[in-house]
Amino acid sequence: MAAFEYGIDVSSHQQRDLSETIALENPRPTHVVVRMYLPEESPSRQNSIDQVKSARAAGCSAGAYLWAYRSLDARKSVRDAVALAKECGIDPLPVIWIDCEIYTSANGQVDPGPNADWLRAAVDECTKLNVQAGIYTGGWWWRGYLGNTTEFADLPLWTAQYYDGVADPGAVDLYGGFKMAHAKQWNASGLDRDVFLTEVTGANPLQPHTTLEELEAANPNIRSQLRIWQKDQVIQEKDPFDYAVFRQFQLDIGAPDTGDEEFIGFHRPRIEDLEIYNPNIRTQLVDWQILQSNGGKDPLDYEAFRKFQIDIFAPDPGSEFIGFLRATIGELEERNPNIRSQLVMWRQLRADHGLDPMNYDVFRQFQLAIGAPDPGPWEFDGFRP
Repeated sequence: MAAFEYGIDVSSHQQRDLSETIALENPRPTHVVVRMYLPEESPSRQNSIDQVKSARAAGCSAGAYLWAYRSLDARKSVRDAVALAKECGIDPLPVIWIDCEIYTSANGQVDPGPNADWLRAAVDECTKLNVQAGIYTGGWWWRGYLGNTTEFADLPLWTAQYYDGVADPGAVDLYGGFKMAHAKQWNASGLDRDVFLTEVTGANPLQPHTTLEELEAANPNIRSQLRIWQKDQVIQEKDPFDYAVFRQFQLDIGAPDTGDEEFIGFHRPRIEDLEIYNPNIRTQLVDWQILQSNGGKDPLDYEAFRKFQIDIFAPDPGSEFIGFLRATIGELEERNPNIRSQLVMWRQLRADHGLDPMNYDVFRQFQLAIGAPDPGPWEFDGFRP
């Protein structure tokens, strides 16, 4: 189990002097995350300053979060929150947590919370300020209001999950492509109680991970090498997320070493993950790629497919997923030289019996039944005539 600290998160619902609140908690919190009140909000910024001061006086480290009002400018909100955190003495700031939820003010006005464009601008502003952005949210909200986007999966996640009552950031149900949670809000009975990995409390600062974009400077082909390698791993029924094997593959082909630590962008979502929220994505992908090819357009233009998904009001699939680049029948022939003739025979048998000759799942079962290699979970390019 990774090292974590018990903590609480507070706002104007708690006293400005947190000493009694902290003293009464068991286990006693050692990290307190304080809401940074923006100039457009009430109470004043002094509320944040006083709460941080009292938390530190009680022997706790302090963190900061801000509400992500879509009605306010994302970049200005981040600048104001980071400036206030520094005024509170939280410098360096381990993480600025961006609170993603629906907000209802005291007068009943509702702000829908951030959309992807708002978050994108906020995260970019954090990068410009050299501050690590983090996401606070719940799975129900992320799936329901952001379509379970995986675009922000490389950021630290602080997730709200009360139903199990387990104070462990490793015991969470993940979503949005996040590979782990750095914090968990596990109880909200009277007070928000949390557990935080030491990486996000300042005790053991987050180490910057290399990004795929940075690796492209030394190897402009790494993105295509990764997508092809991961596709081939799935076809061969091997783990597409075995970073050590990918690193060795890079060295074997004479590419630059990608380093000891998995880089940001390696762990891409799979089409199976996206099917949970869009059960039709496989057929939508195949139909779209056929239309692209028939129209003389690129069937592997992922950004065009992503726009198509958004245009038909399907959930945003985020960054390119494993499964978008489908295997070709030529690639499968390397493992099964007879697959073309088997496919023709199978189609004819299906048609003769009045059955659907385009049901890929049934063809896959047929292949396994005759002892042929598994053609894989995704319909391959060339399955349809």
